[in-house]
Amino acid sequence: CVIWVYFQIEKISVVGLIRDVEVSSVSRTYTIDDTTAVMNVIQWEDLGMCDPLMEMTYCQLVGTLRTQQGKRNLIVLSIRPLTDINYITKHILEVIHFPLMIKQVETLNDANARKNAESNSKGIMSNSLVGASGLGGVSGGSFSGLQGLTGQQNMVLQFISNSQDEAGPSRSDIYTLLKGKIGNQQVDKMLDFLSNEGHIYTTIDDDHFKSTEG
Repeated sequence: CVIWVYFQIEKISVVGLIRDVEVSSVSRTYTIDDTTAVMNVIQWEDLGMCDPLMEMTYCQLVGTLRTQQGKRNLIVLSIRPLTDINYITKHILEVIHFPLMIKQVETLNDANARKNAESNSKGIMSNSLVGASGLGGVSGGSFSGLQGLTGQQNMVLQFISNSQDEAGPSRSDIYTLLKGKIGNQQVDKMLDFLSNEGHIYTTIDDDHFKSTEG
């Protein structure tokens, strides 16, 4: 999949001109020029498939990214010829609009994170984890517990804040931290709460977290 800012993209729509077609007994490989780059896409043969599209035909395809042996391939789920030039123009406008929309969302998220961090910094408690010592604790780091959070919530937040992983700790890491003390469902609720309150945010997918606190 593709990770773009806060979004994990599962499917990709491409509009372009077919430059070359290679047909084998098991697949078809199209060389597509979408004006930004030339790419090869693979469509596996299946019963009832239509004849291959011809070269120099504009088409729209929907596919998923797969990584095999370190190489990314776009696997075609559907492909159809385009006859209306207006659709091509529409798609180009969508491609221009999408990163602008993502940038706007990123700016809003950064602003909200700063606002929450500034608000919460006024309530930092003097001890690092009030009420969390009975859970086995997490040592190290400069994080201080935040007022208004439970000991368990502060423990999770400190664990996320102290992580050296670029993508942040995973949900399963946090499950392991609290194994035998708090059920996974309760952990999920705490992560949702911390996210909704602006203390954490997701990174490469919905199961990796970073803290806005430091």
